[in-house]
Amino acid sequence: IPWNGMIDMDGDCTGETPVADALAALEAEGRIAYGPGQDLGTVLDDLENGKQLLIELVGEMDYHQPSCNYIVEAMATDAGGETSVPLVNTFFYMSIVALKIDFTMIDWQTVNISQWNYVLGDENMTTPARPTVQNVGNGPAKIQLNASPLLGVLHGKTIEEFDAEMDCKDPDTGAILQDGRIEFLAGVPTVITEEADPNIAVLLPPCTPTQIDFSVHPPYGTIEDTYQGTMTITILHY
Repeated sequence: IPWNGMIDMDGDCTGETPVADALAALEAEGRIAYGPGQDLGTVLDDLENGKQLLIELVGEMDYHQPSCNYIVEAMATDAGGETSVPLVNTFFYMSIVALKIDFTMIDWQTVNISQWNYVLGDENMTTPARPTVQNVGNGPAKIQLNASPLLGVLHGKTIEEFDAEMDCKDPDTGAILQDGRIEFLAGVPTVITEEADPNIAVLLPPCTPTQIDFSVHPPYGTIEDTYQGTMTITILHY
């Protein structure tokens, strides 16, 4: 970095802070160790006159790297082969969850009255007719669903009973670790839980495209019509 360049201080890989301001801020935080006879002024003077070099190291991490403290070590070797002692730094990689889906609509098409009508998903993120969810964060997650009533376009009647299924599978063997299924009413946010124990949420691990199935149950006596509504899918920390 030239002495009049910009340093990236917020980790977005874009320099936004002048060198002098950045070094002053690091000095105030106790993150600069000067050599004998050196201080901020002499370092800035050396940089301006080409006597020292300011090097910015940029590393890249995958989004699914575990949340924990990481240690970074850097060493410099001069033209004579002399190597500095390691410069050690640490940082904490936060745990986040983020949702990716491959569909924008759940289309039940023609449905049967007083029966569960299914839209089956898959584990392929390129098939919008087969719903898939993926946690693109680095922390364990769970899925919450909330549907509005399906409202009839012509007669204004509603359908308010829904169902969803999402299993947690072993990523290596495909064996089902958690069998998830919920029945929920419109307007009631509901986390997908184990079918056998509604107190245990189904895990959506990072980096794993996961099949999610939806179904709707028009009660007996539902009037023939075209029904429309919304489904809100929320990802939460597990």
